[in-house]
Amino acid sequence: MKTLWYKISSVLFVIIVMSSCLGGDSYYEDKNDYAYITYLDDMGRKCAIASAGYILSNNINNLEEGRIYNVGYKINTASSSGYYNADSFNILGDGEPIPKGNFKWGAPYSDIPESQKKDTINPSSVSVGNEKLLWSPYDMFDDNWMIQYNVSKKEDEEVEAYFYYDPAGQHQNGEALKENQIIIDIRFVKTEVIEEDADVSNTSLYSMGSLSDVRDRYTPTYESGESGAIVAIKFRYVRYNPSTRPEVSYIGEFGSSNSLPRFYMIFSNK
Repeated sequence: MKTLWYKISSVLFVIIVMSSCLGGDSYYEDKNDYAYITYLDDMGRKCAIASAGYILSNNINNLEEGRIYNVGYKINTASSSGYYNADSFNILGDGEPIPKGNFKWGAPYSDIPESQKKDTINPSSVSVGNEKLLWSPYDMFDDNWMIQYNVSKKEDEEVEAYFYYDPAGQHQNGEALKENQIIIDIRFVKTEVIEEDADVSNTSLYSMGSLSDVRDRYTPTYESGESGAIVAIKFRYVRYNPSTRPEVSYIGEFGSSNSLPRFYMIFSNK
């Protein structure tokens, strides 16, 4: 465990060093990124956390706190404070935030009315953490995780993502998970169904799932003398396969004593 903590510290050190290298009279531009909107108590204003770091702009003031937006920006990297002023900051797409998913502490679909269960839908793929999909092992994004998924649907049909931590479902291939390992199930439901005949196409969608309830309610095991614990996460979903039956798929690796898991949350023993 201590080896892993040293590795995490090293990663954070690299990030800090890389951020400091952005200093000087220069600019950085990203025309297609994602940013999480948060409020800075010490500054009394909102800011956006994007791939480039913490960004300040008057255009952020009207955005909804606690949401993720598709954005483009150009920032002045001459900063010693760690906050970068934007020369331009634009909301892309339809201007709306990434849709919120639903979280439930319980079995998948246990919160779905019986009348709606016929409208469940299985995606052909789900991505977590790829490219610029936001996530953090800390609560940097208030434990919101961003996913991308592909489903076949009619043009005006709406789909929502549901995230579950099922205490009774913490196993893989018939074996119970080890301590400090968890599985988050992701499921999908059509919330707007078009009954009329219409073309069906494969569509890429996004969602933001909050795992804050996991941080509040899950109790990790802390090793003696350690002030923190790494809880490894896998995501599980039912994948649509046109040539076979739907199949259970997993995203992520739990890692080993000498390597970090692909996805994880860091808990503090307060």
